[in-house]
Amino acid sequence: MNGRYRIGVAHALFAAALFGCGAPLSKLLLDRGGPGGGTLDPLILAALLYIGSGLGLLAGKGLVRLVQKTPDVPVATDEPLRGQAWFWFLFGTACSGLLAPPLLMWGLAHSAASESSLLLSLESAFTAVLAWGLFRENWNGRVVLGILFVVAGAAALSFQPGTGGFHLSWGALAVAASTLGWGIDNNCTRKIARCGAVRLAVLKGLGSGLLLLAFALTLGKSLPSPAVIALALLLGTFSIGLCLAQMILSMRALGAARMAAWFSPAPFFGALLSFPLLHDPLTARFLLAAGITAFGLWLHATEGPQPPVDKAG
Repeated sequence: MNGRYRIGVAHALFAAALFGCGAPLSKLLLDRGGPGGGTLDPLILAALLYIGSGLGLLAGKGLVRLVQKTPDVPVATDEPLRGQAWFWFLFGTACSGLLAPPLLMWGLAHSAASESSLLLSLESAFTAVLAWGLFRENWNGRVVLGILFVVAGAAALSFQPGTGGFHLSWGALAVAASTLGWGIDNNCTRKIARCGAVRLAVLKGLGSGLLLLAFALTLGKSLPSPAVIALALLLGTFSIGLCLAQMILSMRALGAARMAAWFSPAPFFGALLSFPLLHDPLTARFLLAAGITAFGLWLHATEGPQPPVDKAG
C-alpha cells in the first residue's frame, strides 16, 4: 500500500467516525432539544447542522491562514470553481444539502438510531454503483460482491419474521433515501475535488444551511434555545463539515468508489454509540444484519491497493 493510498484511507476512516457518531447525537438533539426538553423540528436541526459545518470550517480556515503567514509553511493552492465545475457543485449540493439532510433528520426522528445508523451503509453502495456506472471508475468482482452483502444487510434489517416479508418504517426509508442523495453528491464532488476540500465544504454547508433555515422559518418553525443552537452548530462542524472535507481529500487519492469502501464502517460507529447513549434494544435481527453488512464492508474495503487514475485532477 503506497503512501498516497494510505493517506486516502486515513482520511476516509476519520470521516467515517465523524459521520457515524453524528447520527445518534443528532437523534439525541431531536428527542430532547425542543422547547421544554421536547422534540426538535427535523428541518430546523438539519439547517443548523449545515450552517455549523460551514461556520466551523470557515473559522478553522482562518486559523490555518494565520499559520500559513509563517515563511516556512507553504500556502496551499486550489483550482477555482468555473465552467462545468459549477454544475457539479450545484447539482451535488442540491442532492446532499437540500434533500438528504431533511430526509435523514426526519428519518432519525421516526426510527431507532441503531437501525438508521446501519442503513447509512447504503451510501457506500450508491456511491460505488454510480461511480462505476456513470463515471467509469475501475472496479473488480470483490468490491461488487461487497456491495451486494451491504445491500443484503439492509434487507435483513427490514425482514419481519411475524409478517413473512420485508418491512421498513417510513423513518428508515427516509434514511435510505438520504443516502442516495449523498451518493450522488459524492460522485459530483469527485469531479471537482481539486477545487479545495475546505472551500467546497464551507460553500455547501453555508449555502444549504441558510436555504434550509429560511424555508423552515417560512413554514412557521421556531428556533430552539441558544444552548441547543450552539450544540447543533458544534455537531455540524464535526459530523458534516470536517467529515466532508476529509471525504474530499480521500477522493483525491482513491476516487469516489474506493473512498466509499473505506468510509463504509461509518454506520457501525453510529450503531455502537446509540446503544449506550439512547438505550436502543440489541435484537437478534440487528445482529444478523450487522454481521452480513460487516462481511460486505470487509470485502469492499480489503480489495487491495488499486488506486484509480485521477481523472478529476
